[in-house]
Amino acid sequence: MNRFANAALAAIAALGFSTANAATLIGVTGEAWDSPNNINSLSAALAEITSRDADTLFDLTRIDFPNGSTGSFSDNNTLSTFLGSLGTITSGIDFPKLHDTVMRFSGMIELGADDTRWSVGSDDGFQLTIDNEILGQQGRRGFRYTSGDLDFGPGLYAFELVYFEDGGKTGVEFLVNNQLVDNVETPLPAAGVLMAAGLAAFGIRRRKA
Repeated sequence: MNRFANAALAAIAALGFSTANAATLIGVTGEAWDSPNNINSLSAALAEITSRDADTLFDLTRIDFPNGSTGSFSDNNTLSTFLGSLGTITSGIDFPKLHDTVMRFSGMIELGADDTRWSVGSDDGFQLTIDNEILGQQGRRGFRYTSGDLDFGPGLYAFELVYFEDGGKTGVEFLVNNQLVDNVETPLPAAGVLMAAGLAAFGIRRRKA
């Protein structure tokens, strides 16, 4: 790695971004769609996202909804109840119910050298994308976990998790190495140049051969 890349990594560390062996979500935010249509498949969920803007935006501290209840939560609850203490609606409406809804969590993920396994728990389905590569997909189901390998080197990568609820019980979690992953805020605008430099630096560290 060249001198510029090392300097950029040091700058990001000074802003609070760790390069240690622990996964962290960075600046991940939530969007939610309350659909008039029956969202009974992943394709229906993705079509809803591409067809219009989200109805609601929210902040989150981790993807562990509803608060670690592992799918035992009725979708007759409101969105704000679903988010609980781990999420805050920032704009839009508070859904009166959760069936036929779609959520998208997107931002960045920082991976360390020891971060080798991802897991998504969901009821109903999901699609996980990291570094623009789809790592996992799932259609309708009761709450279960799906896991796979994180074949990446340490660095910052684009992150997106789409989740949908058809009807009945509901829940979604994201874990790395069987641990829930915390979300931290992005740097202040004044640090934007350093952040951009850091992303460029990490960009030279791509997927392992």
